[in-house]
This record gives sequence, C-alpha cells and structure tokens, in this order.
Amino acid sequence: MGSKDMVRAKVMEMVVQGHKSLGEAAGVLKISYRQAKRVYRRYREDGERGLVHGNVGQPSHRRIADEIRREAVE
Repeated sequence: MGSKDMVRAKVMEMVVQGHKSLGEAAGVLKISYRQAKRVYRRYREDGERGLVHGNVGQPSHRRIADEIRREAVE
C-alpha cells in the first residue's frame, strides 16, 4: 500500500466515523465528489484492500518469458 492509498484510507475512515462529509473528503483527496463515492463504496465493501489498484502483486503482461530469460543468462 502506497502513501496515496494510506491517505485515502485515513480520509475514508474519517467519513465512516462521521468526522468528515464525503464532499469534504473529495476536496482533501482532490477528486470529484462522484469519484469519492466510488472510492467510499470500495472502502466499505473491501476495506483498505479495496483502495489498492487491482494489478498490484500481479506479474507484468510484458515480462520476458522464463525460458528466454534463462537462455540469456546462460
């Protein structure tokens, strides 16, 4: 989880606790109200994991095949 995701999590937790409105959270995060609603929904459904990009932890689709890499190293 990057620093941007951690800030989003803290702000969304403040929304959950009632310390901030969703509109205020959108202003803090510098996103539109509509996007803040999407982020908030993902946060409620999946927690902090919902704020992290879906491709994190996945291997690149542009990676070099293992066989080619082995041959190059040899």
